[in-house]
Amino acid sequence: MISISMAADIPSAHPRVFHFRSLAQRLSDAGIYCELLLDGDRFAGARSMASLALGEVDGVWVNASHLEMLASPLSVLHEPFGPGDKQWQVPGRAQALVEWVDSHTARAGIRTLAVMRGADQLFASARAPISDLAQLQGQRVRVAGSGMYQSLMRELGAEPVVMPIPEIPNAFTGQKLDHVFTSPGAWQTQLGDQAPFATWVPGLMFITYFFLCRTDWLAALPAAVRAELERAAQCHVTEAWGQMQTDDALALKQAVERGAEVRTIDDTAHWRERTQALRQALKARHSEAYAQLEVIANGR
Repeated sequence: MISISMAADIPSAHPRVFHFRSLAQRLSDAGIYCELLLDGDRFAGARSMASLALGEVDGVWVNASHLEMLASPLSVLHEPFGPGDKQWQVPGRAQALVEWVDSHTARAGIRTLAVMRGADQLFASARAPISDLAQLQGQRVRVAGSGMYQSLMRELGAEPVVMPIPEIPNAFTGQKLDHVFTSPGAWQTQLGDQAPFATWVPGLMFITYFFLCRTDWLAALPAAVRAELERAAQCHVTEAWGQMQTDDALALKQAVERGAEVRTIDDTAHWRERTQALRQALKARHSEAYAQLEVIANGR
């Protein structure tokens, strides 16, 4: 039996793991054993990329921020107030996004096979929700990766602290962070009652995860196995976008029912104004990639 090892830094209790397990089960049913490697420092954040490069694992699910080290134009994926659910939930567009990202990563010897909806990020805190930007000035905010994540926080006046998901609880308990910028699922599985307050600025930063493998490894697979892996990843993860939206809505609903407070900033004008220079600079620096992503996101 052919076996595939697949790693991610997403905690085992995170709602996205259901979709990974569905992918693994489909592969198993097709006679391809899939080992899921979750949690732990070994695959935390960018470390999973290193494990992939060393051949320690066959495939990794990584936050798209880590793709910037492979191809800097992919920083447009994290444009503040860029494409999100409205665009990517349209049938066919998420797969088109995968193919576009693959066209960039393939140049670095890495193939992109699928996309996982991450989430529209929120700020989690132990003290209070955020009512305006003044409350972020000088605050230490956890972000998942470097690049655009850091640039965004600095533009907002905060101090970005790059940290993978598994390291969040200890850092938060040790008061090394003031806020955690993360998804609803990571908020609840990693912090729970430690951070009962969350602030959502719709569209501020929408993140995704991508499934990556080495070009040489993929090419060495039997054609039928390679085709089944690609089909399974597309069916159980890329095309599960709507279910993942539902997962996050449920996570927020359950958090509120347990006593958490979630504040939504309905008027994002000030946030858009504050990030305008960053968005303009990104567009100017990667004009071709920016235009291409706009076309894909809007189905033109």
